[in-house]
Amino acid sequence: MRGRGGIRAAPRFLAMVLGVVLLGATDGVAQVPAGAEGGVALTGVVRADGLRADGLLPGAVVEVRQGSRRRTATVGADGAWRVGGLEGGLAEVAVFHLAAHHLALAVELPSRGEVRLDLELTPRVLAIPGITARAHPALLEPVTGRSPTATTATVRTIGAMATTGLVESGLAGVLRTLPGEENPTADRVLFMRGSTVDVRTVLLDGAPVLTPFHVAGLVSPFEADLLGHASLFNAGAPASYEGGLSYLLDVDTRAPRPGRVRGSFALDGLLVRGVAETPLPGGGGLIAGGRHLHAMQERATGGSGGFPYAYDDLLIRWTLPVAQGHHVHFTGFRNREAVKLDELLLGRAQAEWGNRVSSLRYTGRIGGAGVRASLASSRYESALPLGLDEPVLASGAADHDRATLDVVLPRDGWRLRAGLSAERLDYRYAMNARLRLWQDRGETPPVLVVGGERAAVSTRALGGYLEAELPLGDRSELRVGSRIQHHGGGEGLRVGPRATLRHALTPEARLTVAAGRYHQPVPRPGLLGTESDIGLQELSWNPGLPIASATHLLVSLDQFLGEELEVGVSGFVKTFEGVEAASSRRLLSSGTDLRLTRSGERLSGWLGYTLSWFWEEAAGPLTSSLFSGRHLISSGVRAGLPGGLEGSLTAAYGAGLPLTSVPLSSVPGEAEDFRVGGVRRLNTSGAEASPLELMPEDDFVRLDFELSRELTPKIGGRRSELRPYLRVINALDRRDALFHYFDRWREGGVQPVANRPLLPLIGVEWRF
Repeated sequence: MRGRGGIRAAPRFLAMVLGVVLLGATDGVAQVPAGAEGGVALTGVVRADGLRADGLLPGAVVEVRQGSRRRTATVGADGAWRVGGLEGGLAEVAVFHLAAHHLALAVELPSRGEVRLDLELTPRVLAIPGITARAHPALLEPVTGRSPTATTATVRTIGAMATTGLVESGLAGVLRTLPGEENPTADRVLFMRGSTVDVRTVLLDGAPVLTPFHVAGLVSPFEADLLGHASLFNAGAPASYEGGLSYLLDVDTRAPRPGRVRGSFALDGLLVRGVAETPLPGGGGLIAGGRHLHAMQERATGGSGGFPYAYDDLLIRWTLPVAQGHHVHFTGFRNREAVKLDELLLGRAQAEWGNRVSSLRYTGRIGGAGVRASLASSRYESALPLGLDEPVLASGAADHDRATLDVVLPRDGWRLRAGLSAERLDYRYAMNARLRLWQDRGETPPVLVVGGERAAVSTRALGGYLEAELPLGDRSELRVGSRIQHHGGGEGLRVGPRATLRHALTPEARLTVAAGRYHQPVPRPGLLGTESDIGLQELSWNPGLPIASATHLLVSLDQFLGEELEVGVSGFVKTFEGVEAASSRRLLSSGTDLRLTRSGERLSGWLGYTLSWFWEEAAGPLTSSLFSGRHLISSGVRAGLPGGLEGSLTAAYGAGLPLTSVPLSSVPGEAEDFRVGGVRRLNTSGAEASPLELMPEDDFVRLDFELSRELTPKIGGRRSELRPYLRVINALDRRDALFHYFDRWREGGVQPVANRPLLPLIGVEWRF
């Protein structure tokens, strides 16, 4: 027996999230033949055509009333329901569901037995007013961390781009210009990761940082539990950013979560790390995390040489709400990293670098406008021991202070952004050495003692920007603006126009075209010597901090291939000016980038491929230009396995990645280009060489693996997560080393410094 009521309409599942709305329906009386005496039960099936493929309506509620007595039943997944314990006589039956019109009818029941009553409801559509979603213009920072997949992808990107900073800070340039013979031939050369072509800008909570990430590849570049948001601009960075000739990376740590104390702790044979966060009175919170590379497993089995890497970091973030919609954030960060160069140098020596960062930010709304103000200070320190004829210790420090003010004014359908900035950069270099400069005169070489020789160079910059985001129809958006920056030291004004056009080809595909002009100071320290018949007479510094420039053009296409799969492809062209002191010619670059990402609960992964070419424009019609290419493949997968296990596998291949050379010693001879042990163009002169000239022709392959299982024990009456894991690093016994060296008198050509073999680790992670 079926009763029908209401008006048929197209089904809309949106009605299920709007609450229970009771609507009237056609009432009627269904007569049921009398049965035997005794209790009676009502059973049946509830349907609603169009809501599901099978026509059933699970989740509906059936209510039966007899006088003051009321009994209910919920329709199961099979659409069936049953209400027992009823009395004979009249009963009122009503059916409710969020996505259908309510149905009511009366039934005459026998005194005992079972009566089947199938019911069919009519789907309904609820008219709702339009909903307008607007981005909050106050530049508020995220409260919680990103999803694990997004974090993995971001950390992967950071790890692929990070270097020690020894080249970018100018420290390598100190010893590339040591005086000597007019045409010496490199006898021993140290290669270090990095190039002046890759002049980047990295911001950590608004503070410019040279190398805030672990780069030796033994642990994650950045602690994923502390990462809140990361924006990578290979080109097309908004006008609010300055610098980033090659790329710009803006990283924000996450704010502490409210509610309760949380934390995590992990320990294995290589690393100990931990994160703790707690809410504070007044609605604020504190989060802190640190890592230490103790390497007990390797120290116990690595022989007398010990472990060649050292790393420590500590980050603290404090968030305080000062009023409704107004927040203050403070971040402090410190890291130190080192690599032993014992294999290359006499005695025990290591290259060291690290950062100290402090950042204070305010975010809020004032008069309808979003406002963010920040004060940030960072220091990068490094030391590089070099084994010339006598030990040399070159050290450097870079201080960067920055104050910014950003305002967002929302308008009907568009937004206006404006801001001011003030920056101070100080670079300082020192060298302590006892140099023995060999002269080809058959005499005892003169000795130059350099004790505490120092040089410093600094600049100041004031800037501002104006930028608008405008909709162009329903499917396009244009962001256009410009930045003007005044640099001290006679560099004057620099203008950086920027424009980005985004167009939605389909709801799942977006085309982006971006272009812009960027400027950034590039340190150029060096040493000058005055020679006479008896040798070197005087040593002096010639540091500089000129402004280099770059122009970018980027075209990219991003597309969603389903709910969990995203693919992106881009092509770019860049030109660089003033990145090298030895050449006034432009350096050009072009390339492509492919990204494939899958995000899922049980299976997630990524695949990325980057190919880029660099060449220097020819000096004339009869001259050729240097040409160099590099490519990098990075991939990974994380999947749930049977038995509650989880496995992850990452693989990487790179070739032609930039290395900068520093001659350790030289022998007199005619200048020549030669090829020895896989190194080309080892000829050096007293000036900086092009970044394309000195590069080991070597590639690397890396394959890492991890297997873990998550347990959920109760500790102290509280549920926690315990994850034992097995991790294998460098599964193919090859990894990209940060330092390489070449010695004419050794076999094998270019050799990596402190490259580690297969490294299996057993550890455990605890979260509470």
